[in-house]
Amino acid sequence: MPRLRQFLIAAAAALAGCSPAPDVSWLTQPTRDQHSSAYFPIVTGPHAADCNTCHGTSNSFRNFDCVGCHLQAPTATIHAAIGGYSYDSQSCYGCHTDGVGLGSIDHRRNFPIAAGQIHAIGAQAMHVPGTIQCTSCHTNASDRTKVDCTSCHTSAAMQPLHVAVADLPATYASPDATYKTSTLCLTCHADSTVPVTITRPHSPPAPAHAPFLIGSGEAHYQKSCLGCHVALRTDKPWAADFTKPQRCTGCHVEPATSSNHLGTSWAGYSGTYAYSDAACLRCHMDGDIGPFDHSADFPIMASDVHRSGVAPCLSCHTSSSTPADVSTIGCVRCHNNGASSVDAGGVNAKHTTPAATTTLIGFGYSFDTSTQAATVSTNGLCLKCHAGTIATKTWTNPLVMPIATHSSLCFDVTSGNHRVNQTKNGVPACFVCHNTMNAGSRPWGVNWTQVSCTACHSSRSFSACK
Repeated sequence: MPRLRQFLIAAAAALAGCSPAPDVSWLTQPTRDQHSSAYFPIVTGPHAADCNTCHGTSNSFRNFDCVGCHLQAPTATIHAAIGGYSYDSQSCYGCHTDGVGLGSIDHRRNFPIAAGQIHAIGAQAMHVPGTIQCTSCHTNASDRTKVDCTSCHTSAAMQPLHVAVADLPATYASPDATYKTSTLCLTCHADSTVPVTITRPHSPPAPAHAPFLIGSGEAHYQKSCLGCHVALRTDKPWAADFTKPQRCTGCHVEPATSSNHLGTSWAGYSGTYAYSDAACLRCHMDGDIGPFDHSADFPIMASDVHRSGVAPCLSCHTSSSTPADVSTIGCVRCHNNGASSVDAGGVNAKHTTPAATTTLIGFGYSFDTSTQAATVSTNGLCLKCHAGTIATKTWTNPLVMPIATHSSLCFDVTSGNHRVNQTKNGVPACFVCHNTMNAGSRPWGVNWTQVSCTACHSSRSFSACK
């Protein structure tokens, strides 16, 4: 470097006698901050040395010398377990671009390789013979930022493990000359982990892909993970963020999706449907794409009073995550005693005179939403009586039969021994006679087609209603 210094002094002297020139700096040597930002940290730490310490053996700052300070014997000892180690300055910089020594390298921001990790330096490779070394992944000596996963994770070894997803190519080359496959590997496995288990147990254990099901036989089996999980992580911007909401509309495109929900093929969704990822996941939280047959649970077809154009799915299903849990069905959202009630005068008015001919309040019907438990109980009473199983030879409304209609089609229940506003041993009169719950479908509701007289009459049977 003395010759370089003499050259710079001579050049400066020569330039001093030249004619005035544009205001351009003749010194291209970077400041310490610029050097740290663009090349190598020298502001503080062990490398905050004089320029000549590293660049003094050459006439060009492009060249540098690490081995002048890092002597061969101790350096070789430190790197004894590191495959691909070479005692030369270019190799030093290739692995230590931030100037940090082996014992302090924090690889976590990129990929976990610490002791105990699957990819720990010196650990036994799982898919090929040998141990994991820096050069197992960093195969390009001239550019250590490029990573090749395929040297260990060959196509033959990986295909059986990725049979449930469509992202991994059916075959790929190893080594990965274009790094395209390895980039895909790191997109899904940025933390050296398997995000979920789908078709087989994994070691170490991985969580199931639930509640959205993608296993064999499911609608989304062997579909692209990255077609749904399009968001990227902020800490590792090359990696998919599997915690973010999924995209559905990339595959379920218009106009077919809206036609399926609003057209004649799947009638009854007009009150709930919206073409958005959030709306898709609210109704299809388990990935089932339908069409859905709701008839076994409750009548909601286009001809029914609870069709979704009137009662959208989520007006009844108060929990989108557990739609099948009957305790989360909310009848009282619409059927209440407030001004917004769909029942004129409130739902209580429907269960007492004059609408009901007699009062049912306290005799099988009550309305209480003062607590969450009371609300669940009230909804349960609604579904117990109005499960959609009322039927006679001439009556066709499966949800409701007015008391007066019961009296004309079956027998009088407004007065006398069979009046509904009474109890027997604490059981409301309706449930004394109709004491059988539905079997199979709608088990939460009374089977109104079944009648028992024996609770009061030891030798009498019921005559069918008209």
